[in-house]
Amino acid sequence: MSEGEPSRPSEQTSPTAPRTQRPKADVLARFKGRQPSEIGDRIHTNIQAARVADRRQAITDDFDAE
Repeated sequence: MSEGEPSRPSEQTSPTAPRTQRPKADVLARFKGRQPSEIGDRIHTNIQAARVADRRQAITDDFDAE
């Protein structure tokens, strides 16, 4: 591993990395300059999208199990 590369996968800032692995600064930078209502709306939208994705995955898993 060369100098300057992340030493652990949790230090990577991939946009597809789970939220628990994203550095706090990246999250704060996304919301800088936004109004509180915009942040709440965006969080709500993301939660709803995650729930839909979970439902689709559960349906797919049930279908594959049959």
